[in-house]
This record gives sequence, structure tokens and C-alpha cells, in this order.
Amino acid sequence: MKVGIVSDLHCNIAGLEKAVALMGPVDDLLCLGDSIYEY
Repeated sequence: MKVGIVSDLHCNIAGLEKAVALMGPVDDLLCLGDSIYEY
């Protein structure tokens, strides 16, 4: 099982897309926090 982990997105959809593309295929994707608000 491969798990992708991201954090501190702060509404940065382009950054999330880049991170997911760099990870390749994953079984689960976890966001550790700070995904919505910019500050």
C-alpha cells in the first residue's frame, strides 16, 4: 500500500496538483492540515 501525504496547502490547488503528479499513483492520500485558509 502506498500512501501520499500533503500538508499546508493553504488553498493552493496548483501546488496540490503538482504534489499529486510527483507522487504518482497512491492508494490513499492524507492531508495533515491547513488545507483551506490562506493564513
